[in-house]
Amino acid sequence: MSTYLSISYLDVRIRVYYNEIILNLHLLAIPMHEGHTGEAMFDAVVPVLDVRCPNWRDVMLGITTDGERKMTGVNKGLATRFQKVCRSGFMRVWCGLHQLDLALQNTFKAAMKGRFFGYMTQTIAYLRRQGTLIRQMDTTAPLFQDTRWELIATVQYLVYETPSNIDSTFRCQNTVITFRSLEGTTALVTEQMAQMKKLSSDIQIMFGVRAVGDEDNSELDNRPTTLSLAENNAMVCDHAKILDLLQDNGSFAIKILDTIGTDAATLLASDLASVMATFVERVNSIEPKRNEKNEPVEGELPPSLPREFVKLQGRDLSALILKHRDRMAPHWTGEQIDAIEQEHSALCDQYRRHEQFRRSIDNDIEKVCTFEDAWNNADGKSPILKRFAGGLATTFPGTSTVESDFSILKWEKPPSKSRLTSFSLEGLLHAKQFALLNSIKVSSDGKPGDTSTTNDPLIS
Repeated sequence: MSTYLSISYLDVRIRVYYNEIILNLHLLAIPMHEGHTGEAMFDAVVPVLDVRCPNWRDVMLGITTDGERKMTGVNKGLATRFQKVCRSGFMRVWCGLHQLDLALQNTFKAAMKGRFFGYMTQTIAYLRRQGTLIRQMDTTAPLFQDTRWELIATVQYLVYETPSNIDSTFRCQNTVITFRSLEGTTALVTEQMAQMKKLSSDIQIMFGVRAVGDEDNSELDNRPTTLSLAENNAMVCDHAKILDLLQDNGSFAIKILDTIGTDAATLLASDLASVMATFVERVNSIEPKRNEKNEPVEGELPPSLPREFVKLQGRDLSALILKHRDRMAPHWTGEQIDAIEQEHSALCDQYRRHEQFRRSIDNDIEKVCTFEDAWNNADGKSPILKRFAGGLATTFPGTSTVESDFSILKWEKPPSKSRLTSFSLEGLLHAKQFALLNSIKVSSDGKPGDTSTTNDPLIS
């Protein structure tokens, strides 16, 4: 949901597994002239789904939101209303990147007891008011929410390229990489969590943050001045590591530390250590999958890639199939459902026995991999298992593609085109995905062009 030129739009996107690929499609940007309640949004979306997919209640796998209360409310939220009318096994996802954004906001706001964030936003606001400067530079200072914190990373890069200025030790580049790598139309929920864990690990190594263990209890009770605890006492960071990082930035940084004095440098290290320990703690708590109260759901996310299926035990796969059997039954034969477990067993056996196959699967672990690329490495020997995985993979990991739609909307409907009708605007939005729609092979009877595969009923 976004408001632009006094008009609120509810953007609806769908992901489907079709012809062995995952399609992420813009469906409709619905103008919301009435209230923005969960009921109003639900009543606006349902007629659209009824027309495009009459049996959507039977095949819809999940819904992804930004975690806003009207989206996730226990009784009247949009996600709750969809869950009540869909089959069992319905998934509710709170955008992981939105959670990471909140973690970053809280982290920067905590730095210097809020003064750092205040100085930064005041500076941006001041620059955005300078008409002459804006005309000369032909650009406006971007806002934090428009750049996914890339603004800070860009400033860091420019400072690094200018040796006469200090290079900030508070590195944001890893976080920006995580954002960018997971904003694509083919990103997966499981990949999102894997990248969050990698981000946490990288930050811990870089800043010397570690988990609080039993051996630390007595030490932490005494609260030594060289340690800073995270907000919930789950992580700890040593000031000495932070000071080492500051001093390793070169002679200019060392000169600044000498200028401010030992006491101020120690206070700076203490503040940064506390901020980073809390940031890691918050990243570790990110969990996309949610229950009806929008609380984290413990347990593994549904697998979608070969490297995840080879680590899945047979009993867990059986439980997963049982959870979605009602959703699959109208479109899958009993033999096909049984073949899922058979092909999984064969995949695991091949992974154990053949080193080259195992290496091809394991090589994908270190990179963000698309569904299609990952299954191409599986030699095409598990078509039924791949079809099942494709349905599970349709769950949206986040709302970045919706945000992209709103960026297009603002570009295509500037204030000079404020009278552009909603119908014309929708035509412009669909034109942006014409190439994708045109590439979909569909025969005259509406079935997939490749008769060896069928459209999977699991959609999100």
